[in-house]
This record gives sequence, structure tokens and C-alpha cells, in this order.
Amino acid sequence: MPIVPHGDNFILDLLFTMSTSEDHSTCLAVVVSYLESHPKHSYRGFLKVCRDEVVDLTPFVNDWRYLDNFWVDQFLKTAELQLEKEIYLSLKEKVKLERKGKGLHTYWKEVIEELFY
Repeated sequence: MPIVPHGDNFILDLLFTMSTSEDHSTCLAVVVSYLESHPKHSYRGFLKVCRDEVVDLTPFVNDWRYLDNFWVDQFLKTAELQLEKEIYLSLKEKVKLERKGKGLHTYWKEVIEELFY
């Protein structure tokens, strides 16, 4: 049965219980690999290029906003550690624009369908 988050505390509890350090390390490795091999960094580009890994490592949650928040957090935290400050700040602004509105709604709905159906 899919998990539906119901607030900030639930999400934090969910992340704590679902995530192992191995899963977290794997997510970081996927983002690092993307950042190193694609000089024109973008969140959408990451999601497109690393789709199989994103699906494999995505928590079983059927809320597209939660999934987007989960992955943007992985992406930006890793980028902050890997990139020069100016490049990171520029990327962070680009990511805001890429996520504006329901721009990634279709992407995440397809991921959810792949996970649950």
C-alpha cells in the first residue's frame, strides 16, 4: 500500500525510517556522477538522464510533490558540496525556475505509476 505523507513530522519520520546510509550514499553517487559528466547542470536534465536510478532509489510514496522535494534536496545538497559557490548559487536559481508551478507533475506521476502499477 502506498504511503501518503501527512505533515512535516511524518515526512521526517518517514525519511529516518526508510533511508539507510547506503541508500543515501547511492543517491549522492548518482547526483555526483551526473554533475561530473554533464557540464550544463540542471535538475530537469538530471531527472531525464538519471531516470532509471531515480525510479530505483525513490521512496514508495505516491505524492509527486514529496518525491520532487526528496530529489531536489538530494540534488541541491550534493551540488552545494561539489560545485564552486557561484556555480551552485546559479544552479539553485535555475532549479527554482525548473520546479515552478506543476512543471514536473507529469514526470513524477509517471514515476509513481512505474513504482506502484
